[in-house]
Amino acid sequence: GERVLFSPNIKVYHHGFGSTKEKSAFSLYYGLRNALVVYWKNMPLSYALRYIFHHMFFSE
Repeated sequence: GERVLFSPNIKVYHHGFGSTKEKSAFSLYYGLRNALVVYWKNMPLSYALRYIFHHMFFSE
């Protein structure tokens, strides 16, 4: 029931890699999967199509 806002200029910094502590195949898979779910569920289609490819190909 919460409203989601999109702001492309916001940066969020995380310390470490949460529970995995490294960039394992596990953390990369679930990180990408979760990002795709968030894009699909919360962004208008025009934003999702514009930014999802950038996220998939240029994110670590």
